[in-house]
Amino acid sequence: MMIEETKRSIHDALCVARNLIRNNSIVYGGGAAEISCSIAVEAAADKYSGVEHYAIRAFVDALDSVPFALAKNSGLQPTETLSAVKAQQIKVFITLLSSMRWQNGHSG
Repeated sequence: MMIEETKRSIHDALCVARNLIRNNSIVYGGGAAEISCSIAVEAAADKYSGVEHYAIRAFVDALDSVPFALAKNSGLQPTETLSAVKAQQIKVFITLLSSMRWQNGHSG
């Protein structure tokens, strides 16, 4: 059983290496994509009111449930971890946006 699992793990690692050689694009794991989507959808939710706003917020909560569960299953404090990662993604996005505006000659 252990040898078969080792073979499978080596096969998976080789497939990852092969795929990176073919296409070096990476989608980050650990709920990073869900957190990015959550941030964007949450920002859009503020443009709506009433039932639509609550429906959009429910979708944000659903997106947040993936990284929340990953953090909890990893033995981390899920609420604090999710908040910290969201804050970091927002900080990086703002820094990137400012850099892009500066490079394009725009201010503000």
